[in-house]
Amino acid sequence: MNVSSRFVICINLVSASSLVVILSDKFNWF
Repeated sequence: MNVSSRFVICINLVSASSLVVILSDKFNWF
């Protein structure tokens, strides 16, 4: 359970960081 929870947390962090990068790129374009 601990390993799976850590894996899910890592995926959430990666997805959040990717969303932040995409949003920052959009704002930079505009």
